Amino acid sequence: MPDVRVRVRPFLMLVSLGALVACTTSSLPSDDPGSWEGSTVVRELEGARGIPHQDVSNGSAATAGGEIRAATVGLTLAPGTVQNGFTGDLVTWKDTAAQTRTAFLVAPGPDAAGAYGGYLRSFTYGTGAAARSIGPSSGEIGFGLVYAQRSSDYDTISSRYVQSTRTVTSLGSNHAVIQYVFPVLKTSSGSITPVKATVQWTFVAGRDHPLFDITYDSTSAGVDVVELDTKTPYGGLEFTGTSGTTVDGIGWGDQRKFVTTSSPVTLQSTWDYTATNLVPYVHAWNDAKNAEMGLVQSERTARHDAGYGWFYGNWGHTSANRVVDGGTPAGQVMPANWNWPFLLHQYDLPDTTKKRMGWGMNYGAVGKTSAWKYGYTGTYGGWPYESYGVFLVLGPKASVAAQIAQSESLTGATLTASRGTVVTSGPGGAGRTDSVAYSPAGYDPLYATFDVQTEASSGAVVMTFDPKSTSITNPVFRIVGYPLANDPTGVRLGTTSLVQGTDYEVSRDGTALWFILKKTVTGVVTLGMNEVASPPPVAWPGVAIDGAQNVGGYLSDVYRWRDSQNKERSAALVRNDAVDPAGLYGGYIRRFTYVKSDGTTLTAVGGHKPEHPGFGYTLHHQNGGQDRDTLSSRRAPGTYRQVFVGTHHAMHEYSWNVLRTQGEPPSYPQQDKPIKIVIRWLFSTAQDAVTWAHTIDTSGMGPNGFFGDDRSPAGELAFDGVDGPASGVGWGDRYRFKTTSTSLSFSSNWDYAQTNRVPYVQMWSNPQNAEMGAAQTWDWQHKDAGQGWLYPNWGHTSANRLITAGTPTSQTMPVDWNWTYQLNQFELPFDPNGKRIAWSTPMGSTGQTSYSAYGDDKTSSGYPYTLRTVRVVLGAKGVTSAEVDQVARSLDVVLSAVEGTVVTSGPKGFGGAALVNESFAPAGWDHVYGVFELVASSASAVRFTMSTNDQDLVRPMFRIRNWTAAVPQAMRLGTQTLGKDVDFFPSVVTNEGQRELWLTLNRTVHGPIELAIGTP
Repeated sequence: MPDVRVRVRPFLMLVSLGALVACTTSSLPSDDPGSWEGSTVVRELEGARGIPHQDVSNGSAATAGGEIRAATVGLTLAPGTVQNGFTGDLVTWKDTAAQTRTAFLVAPGPDAAGAYGGYLRSFTYGTGAAARSIGPSSGEIGFGLVYAQRSSDYDTISSRYVQSTRTVTSLGSNHAVIQYVFPVLKTSSGSITPVKATVQWTFVAGRDHPLFDITYDSTSAGVDVVELDTKTPYGGLEFTGTSGTTVDGIGWGDQRKFVTTSSPVTLQSTWDYTATNLVPYVHAWNDAKNAEMGLVQSERTARHDAGYGWFYGNWGHTSANRVVDGGTPAGQVMPANWNWPFLLHQYDLPDTTKKRMGWGMNYGAVGKTSAWKYGYTGTYGGWPYESYGVFLVLGPKASVAAQIAQSESLTGATLTASRGTVVTSGPGGAGRTDSVAYSPAGYDPLYATFDVQTEASSGAVVMTFDPKSTSITNPVFRIVGYPLANDPTGVRLGTTSLVQGTDYEVSRDGTALWFILKKTVTGVVTLGMNEVASPPPVAWPGVAIDGAQNVGGYLSDVYRWRDSQNKERSAALVRNDAVDPAGLYGGYIRRFTYVKSDGTTLTAVGGHKPEHPGFGYTLHHQNGGQDRDTLSSRRAPGTYRQVFVGTHHAMHEYSWNVLRTQGEPPSYPQQDKPIKIVIRWLFSTAQDAVTWAHTIDTSGMGPNGFFGDDRSPAGELAFDGVDGPASGVGWGDRYRFKTTSTSLSFSSNWDYAQTNRVPYVQMWSNPQNAEMGAAQTWDWQHKDAGQGWLYPNWGHTSANRLITAGTPTSQTMPVDWNWTYQLNQFELPFDPNGKRIAWSTPMGSTGQTSYSAYGDDKTSSGYPYTLRTVRVVLGAKGVTSAEVDQVARSLDVVLSAVEGTVVTSGPKGFGGAALVNESFAPAGWDHVYGVFELVASSASAVRFTMSTNDQDLVRPMFRIRNWTAAVPQAMRLGTQTLGKDVDFFPSVVTNEGQRELWLTLNRTVHGPIELAIGTP
């Protein structure tokens, strides 16, 4: 029998919103590990249980205009936290000793240090007399900067000069993964190096130290064009907590272990470089404060090299018998400053109080297809990627030694599975889409976790874990493809039943479950969960249609479907072939219902004002205010039809042959313009949002015969279920605009500083925790959005706004005609309860062969066709942001077909045979309907790889043309076999005379991963 010794460590995980408030309004959190109790679940990413993102940035006392996203047990993430003038993310978690630790990461954008964010500014740990608050060391702004040198001129490049984008790529109750993407790197003079850097910070409750991952992507530079070393992560932290303290010792590990043996560290310090080493590291310490800082790699030297220079000639030596050469001169005991294998404070000596630290790899590690390893023991490739990860260790002396031992054990353990499957490969680094083999099998160095794929339907896992006679404290397992809504049951270690909260914790994110075993494992153990057979899953209901329904006097077709929580939603679409009770002609949603998290049904109804009886009609203004301003689809009769109705997908269409002006008889009679309009609504099982798409055909008026904007979709719904005021509004063009006051008025404060990719518009209510928004299915580079002249305030806030005619000094908000999107600004002064929401595009975007896009720095065409598609969503606050994130992630997906074909182009709209084709970007992304599109093989099958740029893609939809077979009963996702009506929702329909398979996947995809339908 193997020797099994398991030591239980105390590990409390009680979190309180009150403690979160305390730690976000001061620089230090509470040090009492038992002081946190009962917080609210709030997630940034929609998980398997569909908990939506909750945006409480307005009216929150916990942060200065930021958002709180808290988890229920051991980790909280508080974006928008302000510390000493810096804004960023405050991460709070429990370590191995159940003590509170915090890390503060500065947000992207110019910060109070005159740099760009994306680095760690402060860190706290310990309790009582052992508590320590750590900030930047002298001369530094923090730690975690990207830092490298070019071989061509030895100039330094850094992330501190570059605006990044921040994404929380994974978040659960006990873990958080925060990513920063720097599109290029720059020198202090602004010289650009075309290397993309992706930085990822991973925090896990039950671990002492965060994991920092870096990927350099030099594909844009070309093969062997750039040649950089890497000193990332770089920076300086006063790890003793007290300025002016000395660095008493330093050490590093490459293939040997170097350590100084006299203190403080000077160029005359004695040293030893004799012991062999497995895991690369670097560290520095202070004796009097019993404090240490270090970096420990998540892989062994054999898997990933570290170190630079020529000091390896002293491997096996000490200072007493050192090899004297150009890099180790006779005049000093320590090597020359340029010849230290890692960056420490050597360039600051003889000042012994500076505490710089950075990693080290040779020139060519970034950008070259072949670069020498440290020691010239072989080569490795630094093109197209260079990726690695290190733990940031802050704690008492010997903390680095403990993490080195932990990393050695993690990288030497073995994992096998009798139920479920050990994952043997995954993304090669932060932000990468390619896959690399894991060594050992199951060990994922990107997160320092052991990854296992569950059984497809039961969620069962039985795995044997062998640390090879070493000890591993609180190992973390990622159970990927986790199919169950509930947490694991029947969890056992050997024959001993484990209790959640005492023996282990879980952290849910999408279909992955992070499992933290709260024990120190020193022998072979078997871990099992969900082994008892569960009852077969119940099929989800499909889409249902109730035709010719009287909805408050409005003759409507009511579509009912199940959302991401398997709760019913409905939309009443008013027929457009006759006058409705508002004196108009329908063609919009009159009523929308959904089930809130508390189980009650929210009913959103139009008609706050008769002229705005619902949402989803077209709206246009003409240049110069001709014909009394507006034209709209709701003013003329049209036709309606069901394009198709499948089991889980349905498409409803409205069409008109004329666009009618508002008119104001007798001076301004109504006029009909020969403009054709087609609107389509798409409903799908497991989707909270519905897709609204329209095509406008102005060819009947000839080139430039019509000069209008497009504010479609437009209208009004009481999205919060009451006749009350809206609390705030926001929109996205090339930047994100958001009001930051607790109520909405022309005196509201706002922020317009963050860059944006996917256009959107939103409105929310704080008292009702409700929101309505629309997110475009394409980015602004391909389809612009917004109008007016507010764009000079891109990058600004209300506090430093540029004063113009459209942004006067008399009010904080722009004047009503200068809002980038049409919302309730025209009603706001006299009707605070108005909830109008509309899109906006510039004048000329409808009917003109060329018009100036919003920003006035490029042109586009609105003739002969205009197409726009948005995802309309109602729900708790934050749903718009979640939908925007999903669209953005869809635009990063790479599809590669093994069987069948990825569709690369399609008609620029629908409803007319003369429509021209346009390219899809990316290939396979059909922005017309917001779905991924493929053509099935002659055998009615598709098999393809989906790479998601290391991001979570929640419940993607697919349109598969040329489908001649029956409805598929199963499909494959990686190694999982998925079941119809539970794991995926298919509909075989006839669309425009062709048979197609529409499919919504009830999974969160984190690729690269293969999907197969109709084929093994």
